[in-house]
This record gives sequence, C-alpha cells and structure tokens, in this order.
Amino acid sequence: MWVKVQQTNHSQYHVRVDGKPVYFNGCINKHTFAKYRELCKENPECYVDIVRVSTDIICNQGIYHEFKLHFEAV
Repeated sequence: MWVKVQQTNHSQYHVRVDGKPVYFNGCINKHTFAKYRELCKENPECYVDIVRVSTDIICNQGIYHEFKLHFEAV
C-alpha cells in the first residue's frame, strides 16, 4: 500500500565543485567542512563552495482544495 507523505519546508547544504553538488548534508558540521577542505585540496583549479539549498512549499494539496471549493462556489 502506498502512503502519501506531506512535504515540508527544509534546507540542505551542498559542497559544490564548479557549481556541481558533490556532497550533501542536512546541517553544517565538522564533516561538511572536512569534505570542503578535502575537495579544495583535490581541485585546486576549481571553484569549491558550500551552499544552502532551501525548499519552501508555496502551494500544497490542502490549499488547492480550498481554492477549488471557493471557485466552485462562485
């Protein structure tokens, strides 16, 4: 049986090499910085950075059903 899970807002941190994510973590910690230092050392000619990627739910099914009920009533 398939269970639908409600998505939520969240953030994740990526270490990128020339804009391509190569390491993912849910928080910034010593492992993230260790991976960053390792990638900087391995890729001296590349641009290495740590970025936060956030997901913000703008509209979900609950809001969709509210809109549907409102506009059907109009």
